[in-house]
Amino acid sequence: MILYESFNEIHSICREYEIDDYTINSDGSIDVDGDVNLDYKKITKLQLNFNKVKGNFECNNNQLTTLEGGPKEVDGYFSCLSNKLTSLKGGPKSVGGYYDCNANRLTSLEFIADEIGESLFCAKNNLTTLKGCPEKINGAFHTHYSMLTSLEYGPKLVEGDFVCSSNYLTTLKGCPENIDGEFDCSGNLNLSDLKDFDSEFSGLFLCMNTNLNFLDKQEYGCISMFRRLNIIDGDTIDKKRLMYLHSIFHFKFFKIDDVSKIYDVI
Repeated sequence: MILYESFNEIHSICREYEIDDYTINSDGSIDVDGDVNLDYKKITKLQLNFNKVKGNFECNNNQLTTLEGGPKEVDGYFSCLSNKLTSLKGGPKSVGGYYDCNANRLTSLEFIADEIGESLFCAKNNLTTLKGCPEKINGAFHTHYSMLTSLEYGPKLVEGDFVCSSNYLTTLKGCPENIDGEFDCSGNLNLSDLKDFDSEFSGLFLCMNTNLNFLDKQEYGCISMFRRLNIIDGDTIDKKRLMYLHSIFHFKFFKIDDVSKIYDVI
């Protein structure tokens, strides 16, 4: 049972941070029936112990070095971007929306939520490994502008864009098996071959500012654009879209006469 003085202190802090609809639990934690917005509060730690938050939880643009006291469950999105976090310990285990920990000092994704309902944004950190990352991302996955040399321990399935640009990758080994969006590995200056790249993706393949040879870039760029344009529909090929693809890459990778033997060209 919490002390009367502690009870009053919790009420005082909630009033200060405009948290109105809440319940104080017997252990001193609080459940919030709505959003919590602690952005730009100049705090170095969370001054309340949160349990469940039925809305969104934001604590962006502070000087937080720890998430201790953070909610265990967030029904909406969870965002702690632009702090000084070196670990996600103390953060939620379940997030219904997206999880945004961009622009911190993280070196791994250990202690991240076990369940994330939407996208995961962990760019602009000091990540040297993706260890701790969920195997499935129900949206986009952004991990650009970090210090990754490998994609091992990363997600196996990404239901949105996968962005790993501007890291220090020398190989694409460990990349997701399936990506339902764009694959962007641009700006990895030491990336020189695609021998470990074996992903299924539905959007563009972006690889600018890498040491991949020109033919590799052309091949994967052409394949990704082919998918994006939906040129094939069952047994039919859209000739206008196919010719548009040819015009972009300035070469014809197969002949219309050969295609018409297998598909109806309209």
